[in-house]
Amino acid sequence: MATRWFLVKTVPLACVAMLTAASASAVDYTWNVPAGGAQSWTNPANWDPNTGAPITADDTANLGIGLAGNLTLDLGATDVTVGGITFGGTTAAVTTDVNTTGGNLILNSNAANATITSGGVAGSVNRISAAVVLGDAVDFSAASTQSVTLAGNLGMTGAARAITNSMTGGPTLTIGSGSNSTIQLYDVFAPATGYQLQLNVLRDTTGTSSLTTVINARWNNTGASGSSLALGANNANPGATYVLLQSQTSTAGVTINRQGYLLAADNALGLGQATMSNNNVQVWGAELRSNDDARVLTNTRLQMGNPIAVTGSNSLTINATLGQSNNNRAFGNALIAGKTLTFAGGTASPAIAITTASDNVGRIFTIDGPGTTIVSGSVVNALDPATDPTTTGNFIKRGTGRLELNNALNTISGSIAANGGLLVFGTAGSYGAATSTIGVGDGGGVSYRPGTADPGFATFAAKLVATSTGFMALPQADSAANLDFSSAGTLATAPGLSVVGDGDMTYTGVVTPGTSGYNWGGLSGNLTLGSNASVGANTVSYRNGGTVILTGNQTYAAATTIQGATMVTAQNGIASRSGNSYTGTTGIVFASTLSVSQVSNAGSASTLGSSSGDAANLVIDRGVLRHTGGSTSSTDRLFTIGAGGATLESTGAGAVTFGSAGGANQLSGTGGRTLTLGGAGTGKNTVASQLTNGIDAVNDLLSVTKAGAGTWVLSGSNSYTGATTVSAGALLINGDQSLATGAVSVASGATLGGTGTVGGLTTLASGATLSPGASPGTLTFSQSLSLTSGANYNWQMLSATGSAGAANAWDLINVVGGLSIDSTSADPFKINLWTLSGTGPDISGNAANFSSSQDYTWKIATAAGGITNFATDKFSIISSATNGTGGFSNPYGSGTFSIAQSGNDLNLVFTRGAAPAVITINVATGTQTQTQAGYPLLSGTTPVVKTGAGTLVVDQANTLTGSTTVQGGVLKVANASALGSSTLAVVAGGTAQVASYLTTTVGGLNLSGTGLVDVTSGFVTVASGLSATDLVNQIIAGRNSGLWTGTSGITSSTAAADVALSIPRAVGWLDNGSGSVSFAFAAPGDTNLDWQVNILDVANVLALGKFDTGAPATWAQGDFNYDGLVDVLDVADFIATGLYNQGIYNAPPVTLGAVAAVPEPSSMTVMALAGLAGGAAAVARRRKR
Repeated sequence: MATRWFLVKTVPLACVAMLTAASASAVDYTWNVPAGGAQSWTNPANWDPNTGAPITADDTANLGIGLAGNLTLDLGATDVTVGGITFGGTTAAVTTDVNTTGGNLILNSNAANATITSGGVAGSVNRISAAVVLGDAVDFSAASTQSVTLAGNLGMTGAARAITNSMTGGPTLTIGSGSNSTIQLYDVFAPATGYQLQLNVLRDTTGTSSLTTVINARWNNTGASGSSLALGANNANPGATYVLLQSQTSTAGVTINRQGYLLAADNALGLGQATMSNNNVQVWGAELRSNDDARVLTNTRLQMGNPIAVTGSNSLTINATLGQSNNNRAFGNALIAGKTLTFAGGTASPAIAITTASDNVGRIFTIDGPGTTIVSGSVVNALDPATDPTTTGNFIKRGTGRLELNNALNTISGSIAANGGLLVFGTAGSYGAATSTIGVGDGGGVSYRPGTADPGFATFAAKLVATSTGFMALPQADSAANLDFSSAGTLATAPGLSVVGDGDMTYTGVVTPGTSGYNWGGLSGNLTLGSNASVGANTVSYRNGGTVILTGNQTYAAATTIQGATMVTAQNGIASRSGNSYTGTTGIVFASTLSVSQVSNAGSASTLGSSSGDAANLVIDRGVLRHTGGSTSSTDRLFTIGAGGATLESTGAGAVTFGSAGGANQLSGTGGRTLTLGGAGTGKNTVASQLTNGIDAVNDLLSVTKAGAGTWVLSGSNSYTGATTVSAGALLINGDQSLATGAVSVASGATLGGTGTVGGLTTLASGATLSPGASPGTLTFSQSLSLTSGANYNWQMLSATGSAGAANAWDLINVVGGLSIDSTSADPFKINLWTLSGTGPDISGNAANFSSSQDYTWKIATAAGGITNFATDKFSIISSATNGTGGFSNPYGSGTFSIAQSGNDLNLVFTRGAAPAVITINVATGTQTQTQAGYPLLSGTTPVVKTGAGTLVVDQANTLTGSTTVQGGVLKVANASALGSSTLAVVAGGTAQVASYLTTTVGGLNLSGTGLVDVTSGFVTVASGLSATDLVNQIIAGRNSGLWTGTSGITSSTAAADVALSIPRAVGWLDNGSGSVSFAFAAPGDTNLDWQVNILDVANVLALGKFDTGAPATWAQGDFNYDGLVDVLDVADFIATGLYNQGIYNAPPVTLGAVAAVPEPSSMTVMALAGLAGGAAAVARRRKR
């Protein structure tokens, strides 16, 4: 460096004189070569003013101009001093680089701290590649908008120096450009003199200044005394982050502060002692974050003046002694699940020294947080036992995480407290010296990993403190181990510990309880118990968080308690490095859950034991009783809600009922509390017993919250006066809650319904839903109700006629107070119409008794206190399926819905539209009745057209006078008056079918193309318009040579099926006179279509004289084969049926009118039939020839 200073003297005298003159006073120089390129810093021609160059501590250099290209400035061979630099091209994204051919850039200002402002347009690159020497403190200005890099070496001269990064807008300060860059922790011009370099002294204790400093260099102290590096300042800017990219080899001391440190290389804090600065503020300090699961820190010591925490998503191993000196400190672990923080200690040094001071004062060391911590090195009372011979070390595990002490050489001599999460003793001796004790607090647990059979278990158990209330987690190998908490047992020292597994476990061992009864559960895993895990006259407590699953009944006879845990921890403040005191002033509540698949009544063995149903025998305090069954179950037990509240959940398909009508649940303790009804089960769950306040009706208030997607019913006469909050799913009020006067609120997406009375003032959020009734019904509000913007009324109707609010009619909201319409036209209250075709369960479909040709007025709300702020445009009526409804299924043509006020009533009004020119009923597939298709009654002169390939069943007594046309599929006539006086037209592609055994009449009948009428086993009369000749032609088309399988005309599918079985059947016909004809399913010989073959039919054949005359004949005259004649073939068909005098052959019988008594056939009749038979036989022989 001496040579460099001599080089100043080699500058030509004329140049020296010029520079000296230019620097006689402070000058702000601005770069004036906008073209960029490679330029000289010391050339006055490049600056404005051009009388000199910025080379003294009084000068500043402004490079932030409109540069056309990249700019590289060469300092030259000699050092250059400047008081401040502004970087960045203002018109284009360019690179500005201050480089050197030998000289240092000395940052030193006579006015104040030297300043660097890094600006320019987005994308600008600002860099100092020359070595930088700090002759003063340097500020990186808050006015900076772009990142900046000190790419060369960084050193100091004259004294310790500091760099303040105030670039809070997002720019990054980077120091170094790789492992060849050096941070020189000594005087550059006097290397034997060491200094401290402090990076970032911006003080912003709010943590809102998000600053990033990247250290991409290795620091070096070259053996100089007094060298150190401070990253941050004491209690300054917890929002700052340091990114440490290089693996360090220096033993210089490093101080870290209340900022974040990304450890992007092993040994990123060097090899010497790293100290967390002591600011005596009880908040979380430095936050260490690894970016690699194999990351290692190997410092001689990691000394905590303030608490330190590890966060992030990668594991970290610390091969250093973690120590504290003047205060009790905590180390926090907030790593994500599956990652570990490991304290391994040094080669010959412990992992944790509870004290590193030499004052013989005992201290407390705490590990907190939700992460997993493994201490493989030893934990000792004092780093130097020789200077602290009687020090008593105390150790605390806190937070929800897991901590394993795995070293048998631990010397902890005081108390070990597991006050949260799980503390695992990995080996005998890991629990410390002979004098140590182990206390287990609420929400905390201990586990002895070698297991109950290990000789060290007895020593471990003997250390347990009698007042312990936490849990003991069994290793998996102990899932069948027997545990004795009785006075003579190994675990008599801690009878209050609850039992759980280290991880999920099915426990099959036997527990002998102590004085506190059976205790199950803990945060370390789900515990599954079979039948009779708890027996005798013992109490049972499910506690310390976690879930206990019962797969069988229990026979214990005393009380059941489901008790949550409160854990005092500071883990929530770790990530922010602010907020919670690290000493743990915040309590986290963990619910304990008892999960059962069924419940039973009191007094019998059940999942809740066999005690009586008194409320004192089932206490839920910060706990959850969860029903998971797939089938319905119920219990008449009452229950007590503790001061911490209680939760009932249903998560299965089966509904569950708690309590019995008339019984009242109880509250224990003082103060307000909440009963939460939760779960996403699909059953309709019920609390049947009464919900009341506590003894102090003013302060011991009960509130009810409905959570989860499922449905809960309150059916008791409840009188609690806390709030009722429906935050999700559905809450149905089916009991009288007129005395439950607390406020009621319904959140977006949640539903309030039922058939009872809501006692409190009710508020609906936008998106909330009212759903009166259990299916249609009435929901009453004893106070006022406001219909707000965006809220919903799911209005159900089973029948369009009846009484408002009746179960067989439609929904009604009954408000005892006032009903205020507080929606707006821009954001209206929604009325979602929902018609039902059935209930129990609700079946979306067409409501009964609705006709689109009629007007209706349905009262849907009434308010004794009056209706205010009404306007029709404040409502939106939605007839399509929405918000869980099935929509208004009945066809209503061009009719319209509207809302009207009539006095104290709010009415839904349907106004019929103009009558349609044609009623088209389309059944695309399948089968629908006319009601299902939306037409419960067809009447009037409007033509009806059946379309679609499906089947329409017309089954009502309709009064149609207009035509009925079948264009596709099947129209099935299933009522004698189904078509009224309508003319039936069946065209190509359509089929009209008569229901079996049905007798019906149509006004007329027209068949065209391939139109088909299937009479089946029925009877049809055509009033007019169809001649006998046309009728016979249609029958012949359907007869298909006697097979009755024609695809057009008139046929009978019943006759076709009989003929296929060689049973002679046909379609017969009659001319009724006056233009009326009939046709029906018939047997040959049944001339009068009365579905009997008897003497009257014989008489018709013999008496009318058509036999064998060749004269034209009808069915009634004996032409049964449709050849137009009566001959021996017809007589043969007559006889072949075998039906003569056998009664009605088409069951069930149908009466067609009075039938005269038929006498027994005379001998002449028999002879006539025989003669005809003989003649028929002769003719048959002749035909064979």
